[in-house]
Amino acid sequence: MIQYGILISLINLSTCFVIQHNQELGLYPANADSIGIPILGTFFLSILAYLYLILINYLKNKYFYYIIFKPKLYKSIIVLIAFILYLPLIYFASYGLIYWFYPNHYIISATFLIIVIFIFISFFSDTYKLLFYNLALLDKFEIDFFCDLSQDTHGIWEVFEFIKLHFPLLNDHEIFEKGLVYIKKWFQLTLIVISKHPLNPSDIEETDSCLDFINKNKIKIIKYIKNAPSIDITNKGLNNYNLNCEYTKCKAK
Repeated sequence: MIQYGILISLINLSTCFVIQHNQELGLYPANADSIGIPILGTFFLSILAYLYLILINYLKNKYFYYIIFKPKLYKSIIVLIAFILYLPLIYFASYGLIYWFYPNHYIISATFLIIVIFIFISFFSDTYKLLFYNLALLDKFEIDFFCDLSQDTHGIWEVFEFIKLHFPLLNDHEIFEKGLVYIKKWFQLTLIVISKHPLNPSDIEETDSCLDFINKNKIKIIKYIKNAPSIDITNKGLNNYNLNCEYTKCKAK
Protein backbone atom coordinates (compact mmCIF):
# COMPACT_ATOMS: atom_id res chain seq x y z
CA MET A 1 0.00 0.00 0.00
CA ILE A 2 2.95 2.36 0.55
CA GLN A 3 3.75 2.44 -3.16
CA TYR A 4 0.18 3.43 -3.98
CA GLY A 5 0.31 6.18 -1.35
CA ILE A 6 3.46 7.51 -3.00
CA LEU A 7 1.85 7.40 -6.45
CA ILE A 8 -1.29 9.16 -5.21
CA SER A 9 0.95 11.86 -3.74
CA LEU A 10 2.83 12.14 -7.05
CA ILE A 11 -0.44 12.62 -8.92
CA ASN A 12 -1.41 15.53 -6.69
CA LEU A 13 2.07 17.07 -6.68
CA SER A 14 2.41 16.83 -10.45
CA THR A 15 -1.09 18.29 -10.94
CA CYS A 16 -0.32 21.27 -8.70
CA PHE A 17 3.11 21.86 -10.22
CA VAL A 18 2.09 21.55 -13.88
CA ILE A 19 -1.08 23.63 -13.64
CA GLN A 20 0.57 26.41 -11.62
CA HIS A 21 3.59 26.39 -13.94
CA ASN A 22 1.36 26.59 -17.01
CA GLN A 23 -0.58 29.49 -15.50
CA GLU A 24 2.64 31.36 -14.81
CA LEU A 25 3.60 30.87 -18.46
CA GLY A 26 0.23 32.29 -19.51
CA LEU A 27 -0.91 29.10 -21.26
CA TYR A 28 -4.47 29.38 -19.92
CA PRO A 29 -6.98 31.97 -21.16
CA ALA A 30 -7.71 34.86 -18.83
CA ASN A 31 -11.38 33.86 -18.67
CA ALA A 32 -10.60 30.20 -17.86
CA ASP A 33 -11.95 28.54 -14.72
CA SER A 34 -9.91 28.75 -11.54
CA ILE A 35 -6.93 26.38 -11.43
CA GLY A 36 -8.15 25.31 -7.99
CA ILE A 37 -10.96 23.30 -9.58
CA PRO A 38 -8.80 20.61 -11.27
CA ILE A 39 -6.32 20.63 -8.38
CA LEU A 40 -8.98 20.09 -5.70
CA GLY A 41 -10.96 17.73 -7.94
CA THR A 42 -7.90 15.55 -8.47
CA PHE A 43 -7.11 15.66 -4.76
CA PHE A 44 -10.53 14.50 -3.58
CA LEU A 45 -10.85 11.82 -6.28
CA SER A 46 -7.37 10.50 -5.50
CA ILE A 47 -8.19 10.31 -1.78
CA LEU A 48 -11.35 8.33 -2.58
CA ALA A 49 -9.32 6.05 -4.85
CA TYR A 50 -6.75 5.48 -2.10
CA LEU A 51 -9.44 4.65 0.46
CA TYR A 52 -10.93 2.21 -2.03
CA LEU A 53 -7.47 0.64 -2.47
CA ILE A 54 -7.24 0.20 1.30
CA LEU A 55 -10.59 -1.62 1.23
CA ILE A 56 -9.45 -3.95 -1.57
CA ASN A 57 -6.15 -4.61 0.19
CA TYR A 58 -8.02 -5.44 3.41
CA LEU A 59 -10.27 -7.92 1.61
CA LYS A 60 -7.26 -9.47 -0.15
CA ASN A 61 -5.29 -9.90 3.08
CA LYS A 62 -8.31 -11.32 4.89
CA TYR A 63 -9.49 -13.84 2.29
CA PHE A 64 -6.63 -14.49 -0.17
CA TYR A 65 -4.99 -17.32 1.79
CA TYR A 66 -8.38 -18.74 2.71
CA ILE A 67 -9.38 -19.32 -0.92
CA ILE A 68 -5.96 -20.21 -2.35
CA PHE A 69 -6.53 -23.95 -1.77
CA LYS A 70 -10.09 -23.96 -3.09
CA PRO A 71 -11.02 -25.67 -6.41
CA LYS A 72 -9.97 -23.81 -9.58
CA LEU A 73 -13.58 -23.09 -10.65
CA TYR A 74 -14.26 -21.46 -7.27
CA LYS A 75 -11.09 -19.40 -7.57
CA SER A 76 -11.98 -18.37 -11.14
CA ILE A 77 -15.26 -16.90 -9.86
CA ILE A 78 -13.34 -15.03 -7.14
CA VAL A 79 -10.96 -13.64 -9.78
CA LEU A 80 -13.94 -12.36 -11.78
CA ILE A 81 -15.37 -10.68 -8.67
CA ALA A 82 -11.94 -9.18 -7.91
CA PHE A 83 -11.72 -7.79 -11.45
CA ILE A 84 -15.12 -6.13 -11.01
CA LEU A 85 -13.87 -4.61 -7.74
CA TYR A 86 -10.80 -3.25 -9.53
CA LEU A 87 -12.86 -1.63 -12.32
CA PRO A 88 -13.54 1.70 -10.48
CA LEU A 89 -9.78 2.08 -9.89
CA ILE A 90 -8.97 1.23 -13.49
CA TYR A 91 -11.59 3.74 -14.64
CA PHE A 92 -10.21 6.48 -12.34
CA ALA A 93 -6.61 5.96 -13.47
CA SER A 94 -7.50 5.55 -17.16
CA TYR A 95 -9.73 8.62 -17.12
CA GLY A 96 -6.92 10.71 -15.61
CA LEU A 97 -4.47 9.30 -18.15
CA ILE A 98 -6.69 10.29 -21.10
CA TYR A 99 -8.00 13.57 -19.61
CA TRP A 100 -4.52 15.04 -19.11
CA PHE A 101 -3.00 13.59 -22.28
CA TYR A 102 -2.41 16.82 -24.20
CA PRO A 103 0.50 19.27 -24.59
CA ASN A 104 1.97 20.79 -21.43
CA HIS A 105 0.14 18.23 -19.24
CA TYR A 106 1.91 14.98 -20.18
CA ILE A 107 3.61 14.74 -16.77
CA ILE A 108 0.22 14.44 -15.04
CA SER A 109 -0.88 11.88 -17.59
CA ALA A 110 2.32 9.88 -16.99
CA THR A 111 1.63 9.59 -13.24
CA PHE A 112 -1.82 8.18 -14.00
CA LEU A 113 -0.21 5.75 -16.45
CA ILE A 114 2.05 4.46 -13.66
CA ILE A 115 -1.04 3.90 -11.49
CA VAL A 116 -2.69 1.90 -14.30
CA ILE A 117 0.42 -0.26 -14.67
CA PHE A 118 0.64 -0.92 -10.92
CA ILE A 119 -3.04 -1.88 -10.73
CA PHE A 120 -2.71 -4.40 -13.55
CA ILE A 121 0.53 -5.83 -12.14
CA SER A 122 -1.11 -6.27 -8.73
CA PHE A 123 -4.24 -7.87 -10.18
CA PHE A 124 -2.47 -10.29 -12.53
CA SER A 125 0.12 -11.22 -9.91
CA ASP A 126 -2.61 -12.27 -7.46
CA THR A 127 -4.53 -14.00 -10.26
CA TYR A 128 -1.46 -16.03 -11.21
CA LYS A 129 -0.94 -17.11 -7.60
CA LEU A 130 -4.57 -18.16 -7.27
CA LEU A 131 -4.99 -20.03 -10.53
CA PHE A 132 -1.58 -21.35 -11.52
CA TYR A 133 0.35 -22.17 -8.35
CA ASN A 134 0.42 -25.97 -8.01
CA LEU A 135 -0.29 -26.06 -4.30
CA ALA A 136 -0.89 -28.90 -1.89
CA LEU A 137 -2.91 -28.54 1.28
CA LEU A 138 -0.69 -29.85 4.09
CA ASP A 139 -1.91 -31.46 7.29
CA LYS A 140 -0.61 -30.53 10.76
CA PHE A 141 2.13 -33.15 10.69
CA GLU A 142 3.40 -31.94 7.31
CA ILE A 143 3.41 -28.31 8.42
CA ASP A 144 5.40 -29.20 11.54
CA PHE A 145 7.87 -31.29 9.55
CA PHE A 146 8.34 -28.68 6.84
CA CYS A 147 8.85 -26.06 9.55
CA ASP A 148 11.89 -28.06 10.69
CA LEU A 149 12.98 -28.97 7.16
CA SER A 150 12.94 -25.30 6.14
CA GLN A 151 15.72 -24.70 8.69
CA ASP A 152 18.19 -27.39 7.64
CA THR A 153 18.78 -30.71 5.87
CA HIS A 154 17.06 -33.81 7.30
CA GLY A 155 17.78 -37.49 6.91
CA ILE A 156 15.05 -39.48 5.18
CA TRP A 157 14.72 -41.58 8.34
CA GLU A 158 13.73 -38.46 10.28
CA VAL A 159 10.41 -38.42 8.44
CA PHE A 160 9.54 -41.67 10.20
CA GLU A 161 10.85 -40.40 13.52
CA PHE A 162 8.57 -37.37 13.20
CA ILE A 163 5.63 -39.66 12.47
CA LYS A 164 6.40 -41.70 15.57
CA LEU A 165 6.30 -38.51 17.65
CA HIS A 166 3.03 -37.29 16.10
CA PHE A 167 1.31 -40.69 16.04
CA PRO A 168 2.61 -42.56 19.11
CA LEU A 169 -0.02 -45.31 18.86
CA LEU A 170 1.21 -46.57 15.47
CA ASN A 171 3.41 -49.65 15.29
CA ASP A 172 6.59 -49.77 13.19
CA HIS A 173 4.86 -51.19 10.10
CA GLU A 174 2.16 -48.50 10.22
CA ILE A 175 4.81 -45.81 10.71
CA PHE A 176 6.67 -47.09 7.65
CA GLU A 177 3.56 -47.17 5.45
CA LYS A 178 2.43 -43.71 6.53
CA GLY A 179 5.87 -42.24 6.03
CA LEU A 180 6.20 -43.78 2.58
CA VAL A 181 2.89 -42.19 1.52
CA TYR A 182 4.10 -38.76 2.67
CA ILE A 183 7.50 -39.11 1.00
CA LYS A 184 5.99 -40.21 -2.33
CA LYS A 185 3.57 -37.28 -2.21
CA TRP A 186 6.33 -34.76 -1.50
CA PHE A 187 8.58 -36.10 -4.24
CA GLN A 188 5.69 -36.14 -6.73
CA LEU A 189 4.85 -32.51 -5.97
CA THR A 190 8.58 -31.59 -5.93
CA LEU A 191 8.27 -30.22 -2.40
CA ILE A 192 11.47 -32.03 -1.42
CA VAL A 193 14.64 -33.11 -3.21
CA ILE A 194 17.53 -35.44 -2.45
CA SER A 195 20.18 -33.37 -0.66
CA LYS A 196 23.51 -32.88 -2.38
CA HIS A 197 25.05 -32.53 1.09
CA PRO A 198 23.69 -35.50 3.09
CA LEU A 199 23.99 -35.68 6.86
CA ASN A 200 25.79 -38.99 6.50
CA PRO A 201 27.66 -40.49 3.52
CA SER A 202 25.23 -41.65 0.82
CA ASP A 203 25.53 -42.36 -2.91
CA ILE A 204 21.79 -41.98 -3.51
CA GLU A 205 21.12 -38.91 -5.66
CA GLU A 206 17.87 -39.66 -7.52
CA THR A 207 14.27 -39.85 -6.36
CA ASP A 208 13.68 -43.32 -7.83
CA SER A 209 16.84 -44.63 -6.14
CA CYS A 210 15.66 -43.19 -2.84
CA LEU A 211 12.24 -44.84 -3.10
CA ASP A 212 13.85 -48.15 -4.11
CA PHE A 213 16.14 -47.88 -1.08
CA ILE A 214 13.16 -47.27 1.22
CA ASN A 215 11.11 -50.13 -0.25
CA LYS A 216 14.10 -52.49 -0.06
CA ASN A 217 14.83 -51.80 3.60
CA LYS A 218 11.21 -51.50 4.76
CA ILE A 219 10.90 -50.82 8.50
CA LYS A 220 14.67 -50.66 8.96
CA ILE A 221 14.53 -47.16 7.46
CA ILE A 222 12.50 -45.78 10.37
CA LYS A 223 15.91 -45.41 12.04
CA TYR A 224 19.19 -44.41 10.48
CA ILE A 225 20.85 -47.12 8.38
CA LYS A 226 23.98 -47.02 6.28
CA ASN A 227 23.73 -45.13 2.94
CA ALA A 228 20.38 -43.55 3.85
CA PRO A 229 19.93 -40.31 1.88
CA SER A 230 19.05 -36.89 3.19
CA ILE A 231 16.46 -34.44 1.87
CA ASP A 232 16.11 -30.67 1.46
CA ILE A 233 13.04 -28.55 0.97
CA THR A 234 12.69 -27.02 -2.53
CA ASN A 235 11.74 -23.41 -3.24
CA LYS A 236 8.31 -24.67 -4.24
CA GLY A 237 8.08 -26.64 -1.01
CA LEU A 238 9.04 -23.58 1.04
CA ASN A 239 6.50 -21.43 -0.78
CA ASN A 240 3.86 -24.12 -0.28
CA TYR A 241 4.72 -24.35 3.42
CA ASN A 242 4.48 -20.55 3.90
CA LEU A 243 1.10 -20.40 2.14
CA ASN A 244 -0.21 -23.26 4.27
CA CYS A 245 0.87 -21.38 7.40
CA GLU A 246 -1.04 -18.29 6.25
CA TYR A 247 -4.05 -20.46 5.37
CA THR A 248 -3.98 -22.02 8.87
CA LYS A 249 -3.88 -18.56 10.45
CA CYS A 250 -6.89 -17.45 8.37
CA LYS A 251 -8.89 -20.52 9.42
CA ALA A 252 -8.07 -19.85 13.06
CA LYS A 253 -9.50 -16.30 12.95
